[in-house]
Amino acid sequence: MIVFATALKAEAEPLILRYHLKKDMSIHAFPVYRSDSTMLIISGVGKLRSAIALSFLFGQEKLADADVLCVNLGFCGSSDPVCRPGKLVQAARITDMETGRDYYPDLLRSDRPPLVHLHCASKRIFRFSVADSDHSTALPVCYDMESAGFMESAIRFVTPDRILVLKIISDDLGSGEIDVDTIKRHLAEQLSACDALISAHELMHQSLADPIGEADRTQAVLTANHLKLSESQKRQLMLLVRQYRLAGNDPIPDLLDVKKQKTTTKQERILIIESLKQKWSK
Repeated sequence: MIVFATALKAEAEPLILRYHLKKDMSIHAFPVYRSDSTMLIISGVGKLRSAIALSFLFGQEKLADADVLCVNLGFCGSSDPVCRPGKLVQAARITDMETGRDYYPDLLRSDRPPLVHLHCASKRIFRFSVADSDHSTALPVCYDMESAGFMESAIRFVTPDRILVLKIISDDLGSGEIDVDTIKRHLAEQLSACDALISAHELMHQSLADPIGEADRTQAVLTANHLKLSESQKRQLMLLVRQYRLAGNDPIPDLLDVKKQKTTTKQERILIIESLKQKWSK
């Protein structure tokens, strides 16, 4: 099942046509469109609406146990010269500008759109008020208003490898109005590329047999319980073990040293997961 989340009807309309979606007239909280294999929800503008809409859809449809790919498709602005209006980009890192929290969708494909660091703001950003570069990631910086809310909800229901945040550059952070017809044209021009990326992502995911053996799983579960990981962090740890095996590594490193560590705060647990990600990706 593919679940699209868009902020605006203008962003949703090309998807509705391409995937032959029909409006679900029994749902009134948000506009929801569906087919047998695809769903789309229109949240409205802002990270709070985005988080509520996606959580509502998962609760309404009981999708948590299904094999779901969550896709946030919409528009963002950027003053970076490599991010020109109409260009398709993929978020490698998403930062909530209010809380400072970072989110990282897993990047499973090598032939993907240009990667960006997406900053999620509570209001429209203009270029005179922000820096043009981000030295912490060396990625082009873009700005939107929904991605952090989408991520905050999505990571509660699916693993990071089942999340795609795709954006089309709408403007260069100038002060002019963004024309709806131009937005629709940009999306129509990039829809085939988005569709190909999603289809390839699904095929690759379906072709990967689960390489985790019982010993791996037991070791990961014991570690997660000892560290008192959240459900989301447990899924991240299991995903790390799975990706390590898929890379041809055998066996997984002994987690004994990790289990010796004591964690008392959420930040400490996040740092342990991040350190494993760094260590195992080498």
